Amino acid sequence: MKVAILYHAQHHGNTKEVLKAIGENYKVELIDITERTFKNIGSYDVIGVASGIHSDMADEMSEYIRRNINDGKKYFIIHNSEEKFESYAQDIEKMISEKKGKLLGKYGKVCYSGDAELSGAVDFYTQIIEEQRNNCLC
Repeated sequence: MKVAILYHAQHHGNTKEVLKAIGENYKVELIDITERTFKNIGSYDVIGVASGIHSDMADEMSEYIRRNINDGKKYFIIHNSEEKFESYAQDIEKMISEKKGKLLGKYGKVCYSGDAELSGAVDFYTQIIEEQRNNCLC
């Protein structure tokens, strides 16, 4: 199963820390959307969306997803701001739904600092991936 996580990490580096922790445990391609390098995300089975809530990042991620989302794909969301997480997640969910995609889950925290928070994000990812492997007809 091919997995990619689209991310936008600029301000404090919390998102990057989360992705680093996931990458230490799983094979996943991390795609930094700020690099402006086109990646065909259509070849991935599962696509994660990860960013901070700062408005410039959220806007840029939303626009990237709007332009590049593929019909019928499976997605999950990781975000590091619970305060505005739900409204941001709803925007992403709406885009996924409009393209007939499936949202596998979402995980948000105010701040990722320390092993407990990183462990929570890795546990979330583990659950998503294990469920997909168990449901795979390959």
